Amino acid sequence: MFFYTYHVLGKKFISLSIKADQIFWGMKKLHICPGERYSSVGQAVYPDPPAIPKVDDRIQGEDAESIEKLAVTLMKHLGGRALIWDEVLQWIYMKEKDESMTEEKVAMGLQWLYLTGRASIYPGVVAKGPAVRWKCYRCGSGVHSIITGSCARCEGECAWCDRCVILGKNRSCTPFFLIHPLPGKVLREDMKMNLPGMSVSQQEAATMCLKWLEGQEKRMLIHAVPGSGKTEIMFLVIRHVLNRGERVLWVFPYKEKAISVGERLSQAFPNVSVGTISGELGKGGTDANLITATIQQASRFYTCFHLVIIDEADLESVLENSVWRYGIRRAMHPQGKQIILTVTPSNAWKRNIQRNGEMIRIASRFHGYPLPVPKVYRVWALWRKVAKGRSIPYLESFIKRVKQKQGQALVFVPRTVDTESFLYWIQCRFPDLKEKCDAFIHQDETRDQKMERFLSGWTRLIVMTPHLAKGVTVPRCHVAVVGADHPVFSTGILVRMAGKVGRSASYQKGDVGFFSSVWTEAQKRAVKEIKQSNRIAKQRGTLIGG
Repeated sequence: MFFYTYHVLGKKFISLSIKADQIFWGMKKLHICPGERYSSVGQAVYPDPPAIPKVDDRIQGEDAESIEKLAVTLMKHLGGRALIWDEVLQWIYMKEKDESMTEEKVAMGLQWLYLTGRASIYPGVVAKGPAVRWKCYRCGSGVHSIITGSCARCEGECAWCDRCVILGKNRSCTPFFLIHPLPGKVLREDMKMNLPGMSVSQQEAATMCLKWLEGQEKRMLIHAVPGSGKTEIMFLVIRHVLNRGERVLWVFPYKEKAISVGERLSQAFPNVSVGTISGELGKGGTDANLITATIQQASRFYTCFHLVIIDEADLESVLENSVWRYGIRRAMHPQGKQIILTVTPSNAWKRNIQRNGEMIRIASRFHGYPLPVPKVYRVWALWRKVAKGRSIPYLESFIKRVKQKQGQALVFVPRTVDTESFLYWIQCRFPDLKEKCDAFIHQDETRDQKMERFLSGWTRLIVMTPHLAKGVTVPRCHVAVVGADHPVFSTGILVRMAGKVGRSASYQKGDVGFFSSVWTEAQKRAVKEIKQSNRIAKQRGTLIGG
């Protein structure tokens, strides 16, 4: 692919398709002064950035109307997107089945959108001039994340961003497009919503959220305990936004949660298009009014969402990662708003929101029973005993209680290699559970079958790492976190693990145990957080018997 520069009235412009430029400027009866041809868009825009064409709504002539028709087709598929050139081609070829839609035609249509003010073109990475000006246009990273070297694509010296490489390699020789969203709103006066009954706490939180939507504040932090029903609260907020003809993006750290919530939204809003996006390109319903996606996919949208919901914001350093923050800001409409859902907000978040937003605390579960308070057990040389199959009285007592209460146990271990080690220990200490316990890892091809056996009640105990527990809940649940002193078990993860117990109002006998050689600060904060939530819920009168 080649890029061209030219001048009109002394101003420099960049081109993906000279034919489109000749037709556009010909309508204005202006002459093009040819410039240079480049194999890198980064070289084409340096040292003088190209001018932005003056928008003119007049489309005259047969050729102009033909290109406008092509541009509208591209706009239909790409409106509100932020994509590099390779992603544009993949997306168009996936959506547009017309074999005549060649790379040359795509370039011509994008150039027309640029000339008519409906798209912006940038080099993926700017790495020329003073280092302070180096920038990745996709993620906003600076010089410390940009790597330079020879490039087989442009056959010259090039640069790429190492910070957002998870989204695909973004180079200085490749164009990056910001395509404006399609104009107009679609009002849904007949919108249906299937929503179960809500608790007093949920109703109060929903009322506060709806009031916030009509106010001036741009951000809201919802600090909610696991099992509080915050998803159902968001349904009411989403309906309000959709009824105004606006779009909603709900992002998650993990693909599994995005898919799960997407399915629940489809059931709650049967006559609304719901898209779920994950994967390298984000294949899914990107043109839907309501989208669930992994946090990475927010970086591929441009100013098209009036409400962005960030779920499980305390996990995977979602808000500490500048790449994802930058992507979320760009995905939001200029008048858009942001809701942050979290179990354990940091003090810094609270202070920030108090200055520039609102905060809601939901301290009780939807059924009104208190959160189970974890018991902390110190076990000297824990993993040495596990490896040798030695007796660990605290753990053995825990498993015996699970059996006596006819429950099921989720056992969380910090590393993949620990799953088989602990499964071996259980089989050594409890031979009668040999057929009733299991373990799985991310690469396990039989993982779905194992989980089905656990959810059906056949398997009594399952061992896994915390990242595989997303969406896994059973009514008669007990939880053991073995090796709770490992750094992978942050305060937020520990609170979430404990929150899997007692979700069913009919079974409140579940136990939560943290087993480790050292009592870490994360464990202390998790226990403190749960006790504080129960105390606040009791003071508010939202606990059963409180």
